[in-house]
Amino acid sequence: MNKEDYIIELEQQVDHVFDIETCSMLEAHLSLVLEANQTTNITNIKGLEEARYLHVYDSLLGLKHLLDSPKGCILDIGSGAGYPGVPLVIASRWQGVLIDAVKKKAEILSRFIWRLGLEGLVRVEATRAEKMAIQEPGGFTAVCARAVSHLGVIAELAAPLLVNGGKLIAYKGPKAYQELEESKDVLKVLGFSIVGCDEYEIPYKCEKRVIACLIKTQEPKLKLPRHDGFAQKKPLYKR
Repeated sequence: MNKEDYIIELEQQVDHVFDIETCSMLEAHLSLVLEANQTTNITNIKGLEEARYLHVYDSLLGLKHLLDSPKGCILDIGSGAGYPGVPLVIASRWQGVLIDAVKKKAEILSRFIWRLGLEGLVRVEATRAEKMAIQEPGGFTAVCARAVSHLGVIAELAAPLLVNGGKLIAYKGPKAYQELEESKDVLKVLGFSIVGCDEYEIPYKCEKRVIACLIKTQEPKLKLPRHDGFAQKKPLYKR
C-alpha cells in the first residue's frame, strides 16, 4: 500500500519515517477497531478518516519519548481499543502489555492482537493498574496513558510500575499545564521529574494535544500501590 496522507503528515510532526509494513499494520488494527465497533461500542469515533487522525496519528505523537526511554516493555493503562499501545508497539517493535479494567474490552483487544499476529510482542490483561503493580513491580521502562485521568492520578498509578529511569508518557489536552501545576508537589513524592511537554495540533479537527513526559528518578516516598480506586477517589494532588 502507499502511505496515506495522514502518515506523511505524522512523519513531519514526529521526525520519524514509518515503513510500509508498519503503515499496513496500523491500518489493519484500525480496520479491526472500526469493524468491532459496529456491534460493540469501543470508541465514539465512527469514521475512517477521523479515526486515522484521532486514534493512530494521536497515538504516535508519543513515539519520540518512547524511543528515548530505556528499551524494554511498554505498559498501556486503560488501553480500550488499543490506543496508544498498539501503534506504539507496531512502530517500535518493543514488547507491550495492554491493560483495561473492563473485561469485555480486554477480550476484544486480545482478538485484535491475535488477528494482527502480535501475540509474540503483546500481552493483554483485564486488570487494574494497582493489581499490575503488585504482580509486576518495576516491570516496565515506559508507561503510557491516553484520556485516562488527571496527571496526578496517572503518575501515582505509574510510579510503582516503572523502573528507575523509566518514563511516563501522558496524552493530555490543553489542561496539561494546569494538571502539572496541581501535581508538582506530589510528583516529587512519587519520584518523578518533568522531562517536558510537547504541543501538537491534530490536523483533522485542529485539536490541541500535549504529550507530558515524566521520568522516574527515584522510588516513591510512600507505599504504593494504594487500594484499588484510591488514586481517583482520594487523589494525592491538590484540587
